[in-house]
Amino acid sequence: MNIEPLCLRLISCRSYGTRKRLGICFYKQVAPTELRKSKESRSDIHGAPASGPAQNAATATEAKLSRRAEDTLTLSPGERDGVRVSVKLKKIGRVKILDPRLWLLLLPLFLSACTHSPDVPATPSLSPGSPIPQYTYEIVHTYPHDRGAFTQGLLYLDGVLYESTGLNGESSLRKVDLETGKVRKQIPVPAEYFAEGLALKDGKLFQLTWQNHECFVYDLATFEQKKKFSYPTEGWGLTTDDSQLIMSDGSAQIFFLDPNTFEVKRTINVHTNRLVPQLNELEFINGEIFANVWTTQFIVRIDPANGQVVGVIDLTGILPPEDRAGTDVLNGIAYDAKGERLFVTGKHWPKLFEIRLKRKP
Repeated sequence: MNIEPLCLRLISCRSYGTRKRLGICFYKQVAPTELRKSKESRSDIHGAPASGPAQNAATATEAKLSRRAEDTLTLSPGERDGVRVSVKLKKIGRVKILDPRLWLLLLPLFLSACTHSPDVPATPSLSPGSPIPQYTYEIVHTYPHDRGAFTQGLLYLDGVLYESTGLNGESSLRKVDLETGKVRKQIPVPAEYFAEGLALKDGKLFQLTWQNHECFVYDLATFEQKKKFSYPTEGWGLTTDDSQLIMSDGSAQIFFLDPNTFEVKRTINVHTNRLVPQLNELEFINGEIFANVWTTQFIVRIDPANGQVVGVIDLTGILPPEDRAGTDVLNGIAYDAKGERLFVTGKHWPKLFEIRLKRKP
């Protein structure tokens, strides 16, 4: 995630006295790569509707380099896989070049360094020979799933799925038949909200919102809103260990909350040999937290006591190529505790999969 090389910014025609000089400023990364969700996959990086046909989520926008302060830069390569990326850089030195002919020799270096952009994390970081168990999958059963559902939260109860879908103006709370994928019950979320994670506790459904800092609480049977809570962070994933609510905010941090007050009781930082950010949808399964790592095909299994990753599940290729048109990232984990069935899906995916985990050798 960090930019390892220095970033060299070409500064042309700087005025030094009465003569124009050329120089190089050297920058290094001083803050972690910042990746933010697009409010809507069909929007540009400013949140306004994109002109023309919607861009494929996997297509990066043109890189932009903007100067924010005299001695700092923010590198903003736009969006990639629905990710807004920015990196803060600090100037650590400058060299004047008095002879412009030297630029002919140094120009390839400048072009390479100045166009370097941060990588969106592709996998949870594991050292070679890491003792952390890694898993692949076997598909046990395939169920239909609504392509219109931008899945943000998912849970299973008594033969049905409860689903929170996102996007401003399209967010909803749903009760869905597992076998057919048909929506049995649905209520819209007001258009100003981008709905996120979903959890069930004591007959109440808790639904997060992304940047509105509000959690809605509904009656399970009627979907009637009973109350709402506020919180200072973004809301991403939500689950419960039957005692507390467990929330992610897109970072490597997980929050344990009092379900009656939404007060933070404790936090953990999720890590392997380094922090694992972009934790999204959550599910509590047999004493572990399962978390989608946003923009990847990986689910991490987390020890709730200390944040240590105790397993990595690789779901690469689970959605066949012929079904991928118009889809977004893997997101959505549900578990049938009685039947010991694990379900996964994704945003705008036409299928939901029951899978069995297989330990990699």
